[in-house]
Amino acid sequence: MRMTLTQRWQARSRRERTLLLVAGIALLLLLPKLLSLPLTHYRNNGARQVILAQQELRWLEQHQTAIADFLTQRGIARTQPLADLVSQRAKAMNLPFTVTTLPQTKSVSVSASASVAFPRLIDWLMQLNESEGVQVTHLAVKKNAQGITLIRLELQKNE
Repeated sequence: MRMTLTQRWQARSRRERTLLLVAGIALLLLLPKLLSLPLTHYRNNGARQVILAQQELRWLEQHQTAIADFLTQRGIARTQPLADLVSQRAKAMNLPFTVTTLPQTKSVSVSASASVAFPRLIDWLMQLNESEGVQVTHLAVKKNAQGITLIRLELQKNE
């Protein structure tokens, strides 16, 4: 025996029907508010991000001269002669290199005065490239009469 929806509704007491009607109306009134909560949160979060970005922009504008001075100082520090820069970096990694300036090409020649492990050489070259923009422009490899491999590098800084 299946009861239809109308029969079920009429089988309930008047008090239950009133209570269900009030609950249904309350749910219909609250439903838009419940559905809009995530959108409101998203909008408020976006507004908060805009305010933070504006504050950061104001801070950058206020400190623009100090930032420019700092960058200028770093630029001056980075304009040291390439030979000095390469020598300092080689000494920092305990690499026995002889560095010679090649004025006609604005580059430097680097030769090893003792044996250097290839991975250390590559690490040093990568560090020079990443931190200072120095690249290898020429690589000469040859073996001497004793069978020792000699490497001569020419390095140049990207301007």
